[in-house]
Amino acid sequence: MNFYEHRVTMVEPKRFPEYRDLFLQEAWPRLTEAGFRPLCLLNPAIGGTPEEVHSFIGVPSWDEWRGGQEILVGLGDDAYRRVRRDMIVNETARPKIPTRAGRWP
Repeated sequence: MNFYEHRVTMVEPKRFPEYRDLFLQEAWPRLTEAGFRPLCLLNPAIGGTPEEVHSFIGVPSWDEWRGGQEILVGLGDDAYRRVRRDMIVNETARPKIPTRAGRWP
């Protein structure tokens, strides 16, 4: 997985349990079947808004992410108010830095 989506969904007050069940029972299996890797679904218990739901989903490629949006768009459409998506890139390249002796590795 090279990409991860961090999705923040604001659900209607007191609707988190319903949204959670819908996500875990319907969206999670569909995402897995489509080649995505759902990592977690979080709801801040302390210091957050109870209506705020965070999900992290591994995505095989940019094109597949775009195609897979239909799985999540409209999920629990009467339960959520708005959604924000951010992409996280897994960067495996390491910068070359000088050693203590001042030479490049």
